[in-house]
Amino acid sequence: TDPSAAMEMAVKMAPEKIVVLSDGEFDIAIPTYVTALNQSLRATIDCIGFDSQSSTLKEIAASNGPGRFYFVK
Repeated sequence: TDPSAAMEMAVKMAPEKIVVLSDGEFDIAIPTYVTALNQSLRATIDCIGFDSQSSTLKEIAASNGPGRFYFVK
């Protein structure tokens, strides 16, 4: 699923923290897009993934806050 629209909505709400729950199967450009969206807000973005190797979720978390990546089985 493409999280772009949901991330745009979240950033418009101007929270201090955003939590992303996903399998992380995004286009490789998504982490860069999310970080650019969050540039002026600078919210911490934590990510919860169902794949322990989700590089896209790890990158989003590391580049925004830095947030944390959590793996759930």
